[in-house]
Amino acid sequence: HTEAIKVKMRGVHHHLWKGGRWTHPEGYIHVLAREHHRANSQGYVYEHILIIEKVLGRKLRKGEVVHHINHKKNDNRPENLMIFKTNVKHLAHHRKESHAN
Repeated sequence: HTEAIKVKMRGVHHHLWKGGRWTHPEGYIHVLAREHHRANSQGYVYEHILIIEKVLGRKLRKGEVVHHINHKKNDNRPENLMIFKTNVKHLAHHRKESHAN
């Protein structure tokens, strides 16, 4: 008897393919960019990282953190993104914001 061979469909060949872009339940948008230095094990990178790198004309440096000014994690317009040199500075900014409210 012949046995069917299962082929693992990936990317554009998979029936659930949505263009290499998806939104995490936490709200962040992920984009397929397998060769990117910050890609996860599945080859996805946060969209806000790709956008800020394009605006800057360079890759983010180690330790740099992208912040969403309006706190909407899926609002990746360049004017809504800012960079902190370290996560410590990013967290300090959040503390300052929470004390202002």
